[in-house]
Amino acid sequence: FVILWAGVNRRRKMIPAAFEAVAKFAKRTKAQKILFWVHSYRVPDTPSYDLQALADHYELRNLDVMTINTERLPDAAVPLMLASADVGISPSGGEGFGLIPLEAAACRGPFFVTAYTGQIEAVPAIVKDVPDNFLHIPPKAIIPQEGNIICWAWADTDILAERLEAYWSEPKLRTKLKRACFEWAQKF
Repeated sequence: FVILWAGVNRRRKMIPAAFEAVAKFAKRTKAQKILFWVHSYRVPDTPSYDLQALADHYELRNLDVMTINTERLPDAAVPLMLASADVGISPSGGEGFGLIPLEAAACRGPFFVTAYTGQIEAVPAIVKDVPDNFLHIPPKAIIPQEGNIICWAWADTDILAERLEAYWSEPKLRTKLKRACFEWAQKF
C-alpha cells in the first residue's frame, strides 16, 4: 500500500501531520506492506522540516520501506510518481489551489487534503455512496502566524488515519474514489 506526500518542504505544508497520520494508520491497521513515499525538495533559504528527524520521531523506520526523495523530479517523471501511489495525503496548513492532488486525480490517484485550504477545489466533495467530504480532512487547530494575518490549519490526523484505514481496507471504496477523482480531474 503506497501512501504519497509530495510538495515543497516548507513550514506551511505541515509535513509533520502527514508523518503523524501515517504512523497512526500503521499502528491501527498493522498493515504488512506500507510504503510511505515522501517526495519533497527544499527551497534555499526557506525554513523547512528535517524529514529524517520526523521519520525517527514518529517511528516510521519500522515500516517495510520508507523512501525520502529530496531532489526535484523532472516534469516527465511526475505522472509516474503520482500513478504509482495508491493514495496521496496533503494535510497542508495553507494552499492556494491543489495542483498536486489534481494531477494525482488525473492519474487515478485520490488525495486526502485539509478542508481549510484551497486544495478542496482539486478533489471531489461528493462521491456516490461515500460519505460527503470523505477526502477533505477537517482541521484540528487553526494556527495564527506571528506578524501575519494568515492562519495555517493543522489537519486532524486521527480522522486522516481513520479514512486511510477505510480506504485501505475497502476495495470498493478505493475503486469509487479513484474513478470519481479521475472524472473530477477531467473537468479542469
